[in-house]
Amino acid sequence: MFHAESVRSPEISPLVWRPIYETGIADLDAQHRRLFELVAEVGERARLPGGDRAATFEEIFDRLADYAQFHFDYEEDLLAAADLPQAKRQAHQATHQAFIRQLQDLWRERNGFEHAGETLHRFLAAWLTDHVLEEDLVTGLGRRSGPAAG
Repeated sequence: MFHAESVRSPEISPLVWRPIYETGIADLDAQHRRLFELVAEVGERARLPGGDRAATFEEIFDRLADYAQFHFDYEEDLLAAADLPQAKRQAHQATHQAFIRQLQDLWRERNGFEHAGETLHRFLAAWLTDHVLEEDLVTGLGRRSGPAAG
């Protein structure tokens, strides 16, 4: 079960793409940018009045979940093509699976949060930036690690 206390806040900080997130792999960077846009859209929708916000969250959640799965499949194919050790690929894949589980838990529990939209946005923003900087760029997906950057 996901516990969102650490990401629970009525404040929404904008999520902005920065050069530090670039992997040097054009398609991967384009997908990361799209994920940043979707997370920013979650933040924008969280600012809408209650009724308007509730009607749009399910739609953005579905788009985000679908795009995240597409992106994860692409990343995992890149890792396989980079000929990284299986344990490293499996560990990266496990982070993707954990994200999907956490996102599903957060979605199921959303009505129990005082600021569900803000909680979802903060979780997504924190997870995405951490994953790109701490997982993708050091696991083998980009300029800092080399194997998939070719």
